Amino acid sequence: MIELGSKVRDQVTNFEGIAIGRSSWLIGPDTIGVQALARDGKIEDPKWFPEARLEVLAGPGYSCPPPQTYL
Repeated sequence: MIELGSKVRDQVTNFEGIAIGRSSWLIGPDTIGVQALARDGKIEDPKWFPEARLEVLAGPGYSCPPPQTYL
């Protein structure tokens, strides 16, 4: 089981980021939400991958930037 806060990479697309969420399903694989690191100050939406496709690059301890607030 991947711990939230771990740095991970999808083995199919090579997408890297921080595991920020987990979704369990009655039918189908559990999925992990992966937040890419901010680039040029812009935060992308997280992408969701089947947990079995992810490899852990570094253990928990990473954190994502705080969410943006909209006025």
